[in-house]
Amino acid sequence: MVERSVAERGFASFVEYYGIDAAEPDWKILDFFYPDEMTTAMNFDSSPSSHPISVSVESPEELSGLFDTISYKKGASINWMMQKFMGEDAFKAGLAAYIKEFQWGNAAMVDLFDALQTANTDDSVNVTEVMLTWTMQMGFPYVDVVLETAKDESVTKIKLTQARFLKGDALPDDISEYGYKWHIPFTYMKEGLAESAVTWLKPNQAETVVEEAGVVTWVKGNAKGNYYYITNYEASVWGELSRQLTAGNITSATDKTSLFYDAFSLAKIGKVQYSTALDLTLYAVNETEYVVLSRVLSGVLFAGNSIEEDETATAKYWAYVTAMLKPRVDEVGWTVKVDESFTTPKLRDMVIRNYCKGVHNATNPVVLEALQKFDTFAADPSQANKAAIADVFVSVMRTAIIYDDENNSRWEVMSTLLQASDWEADQKIYIAALARTSNETLLRKMVTESFKEGVKAGCWRYLYYVHYQGKNYDLGWELLKENWDVYAEKYNTTSFTMGYLTEMPDVFNTQEKYDEVKAFFDSIADNIGTGLKASIEALTKIKSNIKWRANNAETVKSWFNALP
Repeated sequence: MVERSVAERGFASFVEYYGIDAAEPDWKILDFFYPDEMTTAMNFDSSPSSHPISVSVESPEELSGLFDTISYKKGASINWMMQKFMGEDAFKAGLAAYIKEFQWGNAAMVDLFDALQTANTDDSVNVTEVMLTWTMQMGFPYVDVVLETAKDESVTKIKLTQARFLKGDALPDDISEYGYKWHIPFTYMKEGLAESAVTWLKPNQAETVVEEAGVVTWVKGNAKGNYYYITNYEASVWGELSRQLTAGNITSATDKTSLFYDAFSLAKIGKVQYSTALDLTLYAVNETEYVVLSRVLSGVLFAGNSIEEDETATAKYWAYVTAMLKPRVDEVGWTVKVDESFTTPKLRDMVIRNYCKGVHNATNPVVLEALQKFDTFAADPSQANKAAIADVFVSVMRTAIIYDDENNSRWEVMSTLLQASDWEADQKIYIAALARTSNETLLRKMVTESFKEGVKAGCWRYLYYVHYQGKNYDLGWELLKENWDVYAEKYNTTSFTMGYLTEMPDVFNTQEKYDEVKAFFDSIADNIGTGLKASIEALTKIKSNIKWRANNAETVKSWFNALP
């Protein structure tokens, strides 16, 4: 069993947020835990090919493959969850007792839970029993919420049921001793109540009921995004939540972020209409917080990028995105202000980068400003000139290539900048930008020349960025197949890098491509190493994409086409 090392990595990821928050409280870094840790873990953990935190391994390759999103981010998320339902003081006391008892010896994961249970002050909850349902089985639940108001309007019952959240079909050998049921700490917010007390949904209960006095027309589950589950509602409640966003009555960044994650996640598996999730974004032209707007944009971009074969809908999609972002582009501008917040530079880069990409107009003033800044920097790439565009460096580089001239002049200039750079962070930015050229000859050149000795930032990254950053999926896949043996020899099949390369075909969404990818992976079964798990995940993702396309593409097209 691999438990302790995985749990330790999750704890380290969890506690770093509190270290940063203690040092820089104005950064509001705790608002980032849900979108950066929990949702990243849930994206992975919703796959049929995920794995529990506690697992058995039979080889070094299997062990290497386990130090992944589950070990770091789900591990961090369940630590966060324990702290929230136990309370900070009891959680700290339990940790201190655990560390003291096992400081000179070995410990199992259950020893941690037992120490926390000893410190637990809530007699109705057994921490060990709760946490075994989160660590001994993979995945996580969604909670269905139904509101039922009495005829005399004296009370509203909040009826809660749980089910496993799963993208795709369960694998044939997918069995859990806990039956994919969890001890769930359910909380909610509503008008006049920022966060309710915890109500526990238990594995052996078909339904749990909470009562609120009077008429309640909406609640938002998982208040403040503290817990590792998704919440679903009746269509009428989703509509009311959309109205509450527009009215400004849902103000917590993490409540808004988790609401969008829930809606788009449920839409992807057909539990919510995609139009319902997109309707929630209509208010976002007024959203000013980076952590929220980034989640909104992520959901809209995924939907829009999935229907690009429809030119009319795609034009409407990009018009919607740029109209959403333009107020923030005007607000943050290009110039750094002395008193701006920690997140403003992130907001500035995100909105300018996506606005320039989506406006599709080389004479747009924002695009022209980006090109002018690139030309100024390229003429003298000094540290002083780089510092002048530090916040928008990524935006400027990518826009320069997207709007390059027919002679690819800026691409050639940036390629020179890449070769002259000694800083890997900048090299990655250059490579990702260069991959956005529409010139296939240059893209092939990037990959071919990446095999030379002394290449900047690692040869695998050129192919990876051409594939993902430039969205050249067929070309990237072709080049991966052609050069698989070269990468396998260069990186050794036990390297984490092979996992990154193996996941590349996960963007495809047709049965023909699924068959092609499976046949290739079958043909290299003896030379895939640590890429084996990623290959299974990629095939699972393609199946999910096929299903998404069949169930949602027309709804998404219709939603964008109906926009004014």
